[in-house]
Amino acid sequence: MSSPQTLPMNMGIKGFLRIVLIHELSKEPQSGYQLIANIEKKTGGAWIPSKGAIYPALKNLEEEGLIRVSSTGVRYKRIYSLTKKGRKFFSELRKQQRYMSKVLSIAKGLIMEHVAEDEGEASMLTMGIRAAVLELEEGQENKAVDILADCLKKLQDLPRKPVGQLKWKL
Repeated sequence: MSSPQTLPMNMGIKGFLRIVLIHELSKEPQSGYQLIANIEKKTGGAWIPSKGAIYPALKNLEEEGLIRVSSTGVRYKRIYSLTKKGRKFFSELRKQQRYMSKVLSIAKGLIMEHVAEDEGEASMLTMGIRAAVLELEEGQENKAVDILADCLKKLQDLPRKPVGQLKWKL
């Protein structure tokens, strides 16, 4: 498994980072440092986006009109907040939440029961799956759910360890 900092870009982390930033900024305006710290905390340290990932992503969101930047304090710390367009975009993302919950529930069960060796690995796999699903063309969501459900069924058909040896308690 790749380390959090060297995760292959084909897993959709750039797209996922964009979603995470918008979600975090929907709660309150934050600095880049606060965003990095919050992501680290929420992933239990499994994913710590670098400044080289966060700041270009924030710049792109600003150029798209989804966030605005203001400066505060003596050192002119940059504070990022959602614009009206950004809030509308976030609202559309929230409408997909029910669907994503279904997909992630399947994925989380799959990962935690059969694949991950530790919590950080499970978090990274779940984030990768979520990013891949978010990047699907419209109308492909049900196919993704079917693929994950089929994968879970195949893994459940494999020989299992005795209950006392399981690493994860579901």
